[in-house]
Amino acid sequence: MNSNDLIKKLTNDAQPISKLSSPLVRCLKWLALSLFVVSISWSLTSIRKDLSHQMEGARFFLESSVLLLLAISSALSVFIISIPRTDMSRISRFFPILPMSLWALLVGGALLTNSENQWSAGMPCATEILILSLSCFGLIVWMIRKAAPTNLLATSCLAFMASTAIAAFALNFSCSNSEPLHSFAWHFTPAMLIITAGSLLGRRLFKW
Repeated sequence: MNSNDLIKKLTNDAQPISKLSSPLVRCLKWLALSLFVVSISWSLTSIRKDLSHQMEGARFFLESSVLLLLAISSALSVFIISIPRTDMSRISRFFPILPMSLWALLVGGALLTNSENQWSAGMPCATEILILSLSCFGLIVWMIRKAAPTNLLATSCLAFMASTAIAAFALNFSCSNSEPLHSFAWHFTPAMLIITAGSLLGRRLFKW
């Protein structure tokens, strides 16, 4: 087959390619799908019984808001950098820094200002964060594979940051233990470990 025949064959067999939605639209789609996954988790584990009381407190409201902001900013960042040579690619990587710092300050501040910290087991919480994180991460992988990410480490890190943040957000509404030490040991620490390990191991999934 000569080159002209090959070109003609490729042209005839070519399928139309649908244009990718904007990063913001894809971010909102991911958020909606992730919250659907979260709602399934809540239906299986049940919502904490003291939710109405907790929602009156500043710490619960601030932490939940920061986690949701972290999930959205990280997801938006990963969808932006998945498109090569966009003007916002470099800047967008820094979007999650503020909400991540605020979450660390909220958890650390509560831990340091509470003089009656008591250790409690929380492996179910760590397990729930892991399962929800992997589920929401899978959604991002499915959506990102349609793009062309070049910085695989940053893509994987931001994807796990978004997924873990939405998982921690969900856990705020299902875990009935509000002790600062419990939050640090079984919510914050597992989240950081998942982000770190996921950043290194998950980047292979974004190769194209």
